Amino acid sequence: MKKFSNITIISFERRVFSGILEDTVLLLASKSGPYGVRFVEVADEKGGLSGLKLESPNFLLLPNPDEKWTKYMLPQSLADSLAKVLNKVREKTIPLGEVGMVTIGVVTGSNEFFTLTEEEVNLWGN
Repeated sequence: MKKFSNITIISFERRVFSGILEDTVLLLASKSGPYGVRFVEVADEKGGLSGLKLESPNFLLLPNPDEKWTKYMLPQSLADSLAKVLNKVREKTIPLGEVGMVTIGVVTGSNEFFTLTEEEVNLWGN
């Protein structure tokens, strides 16, 4: 939000790309127009994006640009519960980075190697 006036985040109810284990999100950002962020969910990818009404000036959120966005993507009741749990965890723990080095490790992108098929799950048990 430091470089853009408004952002629209479009998510999809179902996965858009078969065989891909990640969600697809479209991010539309503009330097002009009303300030804020809105979230739009597409219920059925077969209908495509043609039915979306993106001209609406109604923005749901006015986020602080220095905050994480997790709380904006959750229903308020769930966000409140998450905040309570995280506060309790913070009271009883220390950041991992204070006792060791944290790095991302290796990312292969080879999902077929690291995930089981439904048949393998059934074979090896739940």
